[in-house]
Amino acid sequence: MKALPVSLPRFEWVYHGIPLLLAILVHILAGLALMEGWGGVREPDRILFREHVSATLLEIEAAVPEPAPVTRPPPRQEPPAQRQPAPQAPLPTEVAPARPDPTPPRIATPEPAPAPEPRPDTRWQEELAETFSRAVDAEADRLATRQADAATASYIGAIIRQIERQWSRPPSARRGMQTELLINLVPTGELVSITTVRSSGNDAFDRSAELAVRQAAPFRVPDDSALFEQRFRQLRLLFTPEDLRNR
Repeated sequence: MKALPVSLPRFEWVYHGIPLLLAILVHILAGLALMEGWGGVREPDRILFREHVSATLLEIEAAVPEPAPVTRPPPRQEPPAQRQPAPQAPLPTEVAPARPDPTPPRIATPEPAPAPEPRPDTRWQEELAETFSRAVDAEADRLATRQADAATASYIGAIIRQIERQWSRPPSARRGMQTELLINLVPTGELVSITTVRSSGNDAFDRSAELAVRQAAPFRVPDDSALFEQRFRQLRLLFTPEDLRNR
């Protein structure tokens, strides 16, 4: 029967292979010895060799494999100690010569500032100017009032004359009758409304006064908006049989 090759690990081969080889070798030698014995020749030396081999085999079989040597790391080498330099004697310290105390600086005494020159008293001038300004403003107001009064009188006179030309007194008018009307105008002079503030007690007389105002409109009014708002936005007119008056 042909044996198959078997690959064993190195350790198992060493552990089992050596005793196996020795056993095979012992069997071969024993066979040879027997063959020689069968031929009638016995050699004591070979018997001793066989016993020696057999004893050796027993020793090998009983031997325990030596453990693998343990590799120890090489001892750590300490670095050579550095030689400390010899201490040097301290150099002599040079002592600086003492300096004389510095002379304190001289502080210059500031010269006193010259006294300011006295300023003239101007309060009386300011009061005089304020009084003069108030007087000028008052005079301007009086002048504007006079001008406004003159313009008002001129426009009112024109409005009254324009209404008188349109007024036709009724036959029932008597002395002592009075009708007061309130008229509202716009800056263009157009008539907006008429309100009877006080009646004469005579319907014909009251209607004649209102009709005269409506027929006379529109009226001529000043272009100055302030003057118009103040004196011409609303007008009170008093009608009597004798004449027509502005209230």
